[in-house]
Amino acid sequence: GAPVRDTLSPDLRLTRDVPSGTAFATVFADNTEDGTRTGFSLGRSLDRPDGGFTFNLGVTRSIYGDLNLTGAVDWQRELPNGGITFRLSRDVISGSEDEEEIVYGGALGLSRDLSALASLNFGLSASESEETATGNLTRNASVSATYSRSIVNDWVLDAGLTHRLREESGQDQAASDTAFLALRRSFEWRP
Repeated sequence: GAPVRDTLSPDLRLTRDVPSGTAFATVFADNTEDGTRTGFSLGRSLDRPDGGFTFNLGVTRSIYGDLNLTGAVDWQRELPNGGITFRLSRDVISGSEDEEEIVYGGALGLSRDLSALASLNFGLSASESEETATGNLTRNASVSATYSRSIVNDWVLDAGLTHRLREESGQDQAASDTAFLALRRSFEWRP
């Protein structure tokens, strides 16, 4: 298998309550075996009775000294019988062996309440990552549908289907389908 690689990632996040939401600043340093990646971002969340909006914009200094812009936009809206979510992002991350990757991502989600106990959720996501050292691209996309039903004592039964596509530089496109059935329960802990 692949060798084990250690990464230490201290970060500091400061938040401040402002009218209609929160403002925040984040500073981080990822100490990898190949070097240190540092970054800084500023963001704002806006809360509304029917949803919310969050955005952040930052800069990341790669282990090679390159500066890259990062950012994300998240939007959510409650509908009379469900909700909709939307996300766009650009980030710099460590790949499987700490190589630098610039990742663009997007996602769209739609939920629909079928009754007081059941809901249907649809999701669509796509991403593209580029290794900065080699220029290799990896593209991923998925579409999913999940039926959720509350049963007894905070237990929920999920059943669904997911279709995934993956394409890497120099390789054929791969597709996979997954059917799943899961039983979950939410816990709340108060110190």
